[in-house]
Amino acid sequence: FLIDYLGKDGVIDLRIFIQSSSCNPPAGVPPATLLKGRPVDLAFLGLASFHFSPDYPCSLLKEIQPKEIVWIHWEDFFRKYSKEPKTLRRTDLVKFFNLPCVKPYKSKALLPWPGVGYDFE
Repeated sequence: FLIDYLGKDGVIDLRIFIQSSSCNPPAGVPPATLLKGRPVDLAFLGLASFHFSPDYPCSLLKEIQPKEIVWIHWEDFFRKYSKEPKTLRRTDLVKFFNLPCVKPYKSKALLPWPGVGYDFE
């Protein structure tokens, strides 16, 4: 989903992109005409099963150029919330965050945890 929040003047104040699952382009990539001249401010991108989509997330990141990323769908949701979050089975977070296309975003990337809130300006 590509979501634009418009200001009173009709100009985009905030652009959010949400993709909960990994996939190979062109699937999941918004049309270039929508992205022209306006990158994504905040992206919520799925991490699970990235190893099944060799071009993910590199091709997507190149197209949407997000300023900040919240990595979602990385935790084992069969685990009780009363316990510490655990990485989804067969998902190698270390390998993922060492991908050349992901490394530049490492300082801007967030992994949400139960009970933690974030403010985006």
